[in-house]
Amino acid sequence: MRDFHEIQIVDGCLIAPVPAELEESVLEGFRRNVLEQVCSRSVKRVLMDVSSREILDSSGYTAITDCARMIGLLGAEVVFVGFQPGVVSALIDLDVDMDGLTCACTMEDGLSLFRAMDVPDDPEDDGDGEQDMDSEELFESTESGEDEDFK
Repeated sequence: MRDFHEIQIVDGCLIAPVPAELEESVLEGFRRNVLEQVCSRSVKRVLMDVSSREILDSSGYTAITDCARMIGLLGAEVVFVGFQPGVVSALIDLDVDMDGLTCACTMEDGLSLFRAMDVPDDPEDDGDGEQDMDSEELFESTESGEDEDFK
């Protein structure tokens, strides 16, 4: 059985192995520990490792996805890694809502996904093809009347 002490940081990512036992008290302890780690370590990325789960019912699934949503509310991204084929099949059969989930097969794939999500070389480039201003430039342009959008 995996326990809460296996939570670690790798490449700036919190690795959170979901416990093999999905009893309510175990899940509550796991959730509390992961949320505390995200806050105390200012983590922005979490890999939730579900590879120890050979069976996952809809209530267990709801518990771990609720935990992921809580992590998101703390400002961190979550990628699930290691779903077993049988678990995936069962979740599809149960018709659970998987919208918004980001998943990867392995830890390395999950870390690669996070690397791909990294900020572009120019931190002011949001990818829209337009030159962006920082707040100081915006303030200066509105003071001088250069920006017609604000009139």
